[in-house]
Amino acid sequence: MRTKRNWLRTTIAMLTLVATVLETGFSSVQTFAAEITTEDGIVVNNDAVEEVPEENLDITVEPDNGGDADLEVLEASEDDAFEETLDENPDVEEYSEEVPEEAEVFEEAEELLEGTLDVSDGGITGSGYDEISVYVNTDELDNKDKFRIEFTGPASASYNPVLNEDLDKTNDGRYDFDSLEGGEFTIRANSSDDVILSYSYNEDGYPLITVRSEEAEKVLTTKILTAEDDSRISAVSGEGYDSVTVEFATEKLSDKAGFKLIVESVADATVDGNDAKAGITGLSKDTGSLVIDNLDGESFVAYVVSDSETKLETVAEVVSTEDGRASIEINDVATKRVYEYEDAKIYVRATLEKADAVPDDAYFGVTPRTEAEAEAYLAALNADYDKENEIEEEHDPVYTAENTLLYDIAFYTDESKEEELEPEEGSVVLSVEFKNNQLENDLGVETTKDVEVTHFIGDDSIIEPEKLEVERGGEDTSLEVVTESFSVFAFTGATSKEVEVENPGEESATGILGDAWLYGITAEEWVLTNDAETSFAVKTFTVSGHQTGTTDSQKGGDSNYQYNMVGHVNGSGTQIKGYDAKVTIPKGEKSKIWHSNGEAHIEYDFVEKNTIDRRIDAMLSYVNNQSSRMYGKDSVKSYFGVPARLHNKLTLDITKAEAGTYYINVDKYPELRLALSDQAEGLSILKNDNQ
Repeated sequence: MRTKRNWLRTTIAMLTLVATVLETGFSSVQTFAAEITTEDGIVVNNDAVEEVPEENLDITVEPDNGGDADLEVLEASEDDAFEETLDENPDVEEYSEEVPEEAEVFEEAEELLEGTLDVSDGGITGSGYDEISVYVNTDELDNKDKFRIEFTGPASASYNPVLNEDLDKTNDGRYDFDSLEGGEFTIRANSSDDVILSYSYNEDGYPLITVRSEEAEKVLTTKILTAEDDSRISAVSGEGYDSVTVEFATEKLSDKAGFKLIVESVADATVDGNDAKAGITGLSKDTGSLVIDNLDGESFVAYVVSDSETKLETVAEVVSTEDGRASIEINDVATKRVYEYEDAKIYVRATLEKADAVPDDAYFGVTPRTEAEAEAYLAALNADYDKENEIEEEHDPVYTAENTLLYDIAFYTDESKEEELEPEEGSVVLSVEFKNNQLENDLGVETTKDVEVTHFIGDDSIIEPEKLEVERGGEDTSLEVVTESFSVFAFTGATSKEVEVENPGEESATGILGDAWLYGITAEEWVLTNDAETSFAVKTFTVSGHQTGTTDSQKGGDSNYQYNMVGHVNGSGTQIKGYDAKVTIPKGEKSKIWHSNGEAHIEYDFVEKNTIDRRIDAMLSYVNNQSSRMYGKDSVKSYFGVPARLHNKLTLDITKAEAGTYYINVDKYPELRLALSDQAEGLSILKNDNQ
């Protein structure tokens, strides 16, 4: 029951004040403490501080018949005199009429009045009781912390045996100690260093043991874990919290991906009452946040793993250490490496070097460019061709809609193709197969060996062609290229245009070429870098370890021999291949170069070098004169041949023309002139035996 301290205690306290004032004669401030023992044997400490100016304090004490005293405090008679006293005593604080409210103190319970009881920092001690009740308050104790209550006293005493065990937050309440038989006893608690113990009375006047946990330091951070498959997991780690909120950033997570939250801790952590240590499953892109409860200040690690076939990548961050909030960003990690597209004309397969270069659910599309859309790309191809070949004059385009197919090949977020995705890392192998005679119908070639592939860097406004190295597939209709980016790709077949091939009427090849007819090559110099199938007449022959020779059908006028003439040889080790050959060579050159492969019959004609040079000069002069004569000749009939890139060499095909002798005015065609220059790889001519 709540009661105020009785008037006796107040009166005695004031008498003590008066006695102290009279005895010490204090001048400004007096602090006093009175220890009073009441008639029921309870010791009370009454501490107070009183400040009174000495000159203005009149005290009268008049005892009455009851032995008590009435205390009268007279205020200063004149305000001015009081102000003067303050002036003379500057250390005295200004007088205030406000009186502090008297603290409430609770009486001991009625049943405790029969004995002596002391509640102090050392515990609860007493004697003279047969029984006593003690209360325990664990409101501020963490679930993880433990404590014990020790009793020392009469052997006859009895109490709840649970006190002999470790106690926790659930052991809050009243404990009775019986059969004390008036003997002395001590009740105290003990615990670990993380628990604070205190002793007092509760509101009902009973001894109270308060057990509370020290506030743990809050630590919240991130760490990297290594999974069983050696993948890395970004996790949240911390301690000192009862609960932690984890927010999930799932903007980049696909709708089909599922994940689960796992908490590792010695605490029995839960989420919505479910065991978080076993894993909270069924989470998806729509999951916003979860609260991990019952951590009890223990250390923990929380992380996310996949709950579906989708592989995940996580990035953990601390949002607030004070509030115990963290976030985990969750993204899909792609595992798909092969994407395919197919329609009636083309099949394209893209194989990623890095599976996570694009998301698994990316859409792979191949879209043909319309004729109107293709104009800018064809113009860029022709401009690049002229620049590469140093052609400045105007000419018919090499790349046209008749020999070039343009496809926009790319990855997209979905089938709408509104948002394109570029591979973030690594290369991509594009395997292309042309179907339903598209090579012949749209590119003008029979196999992909004659197909050139160009990738365009930039968009429709800025186009830069980039030639790609082409690997030929096992089939004549397939090829492969490697790229690191996507946009429009050009597949070009015969880069050709019509070339006028003139037939000079009744004139024969021997008449036009003269003695040069006997030789496949007539020139100042010939550098043989590979094996060849031709005869030759050259002033200087540079060669090393290669073979040359002709078939019977390639021989000149005398069918018994293939004719060769050389003025000087640079190199050694060349063979005339296995046919009869007649070689005109300077004296002393035979031992330097010419020998048979064991089957050929070679006849040598040794002459002076200047004799050979005069013969070759005469043949070249004759052919040049004939070329000049024919340059302006009206054609009797003409045929439009097709120069095309074949095996990276310009090729002229006249096999569809009729039998006859033909000439070409190379000056009319810059690409042919370039093909025959010293910087080019040469010109291949496809013809029939009767041409």
